[in-house]
Amino acid sequence: MGTLLQALSFKSLHVCDSYVIHKAYYIQPIIVRDATIKDSVLSGTEDVVAFFSEYRFKAQEHFLVGYLNSRNALIAAQVLNVGLTTESIVDVNNCIAMALLVGASKVVFVHNHPSGEALPSQADKNITEEMRRKFRMFSIAVVDHVILGNGTYFSFCEEGLLA
Repeated sequence: MGTLLQALSFKSLHVCDSYVIHKAYYIQPIIVRDATIKDSVLSGTEDVVAFFSEYRFKAQEHFLVGYLNSRNALIAAQVLNVGLTTESIVDVNNCIAMALLVGASKVVFVHNHPSGEALPSQADKNITEEMRRKFRMFSIAVVDHVILGNGTYFSFCEEGLLA
């Protein structure tokens, strides 16, 4: 697993990426429902959906990350971005920095679609692939990306899109 020091000296990162990682070192993760986070194990998509279900009906798109240890126990959870009704911008490098900071060996991404439709857009597929590729450089596994809709969800893992 990579360390924050490795991230800061990683040769393929640009200077601005290193600055983002350095800046993130001082930012604490925004803990979601911190009273329950300590005992949460996200061993499958159903657990992920249950833990983040409060975001299902939000009027704006929320993009979240759960940072997991090697046993799928939740270390921290963070709202990466609150976007518009149709999109959210994700800073992948900042997310990697936080994963390194909290010592995560795995991550799971979750976002809602305010429209209620859980099917991924092409942009959702693109960001998932970008995150998977970048996290792999630091030996951090992206175990799932779940899109929450009204009464339904879409799991990249269950659909075989993270292989």
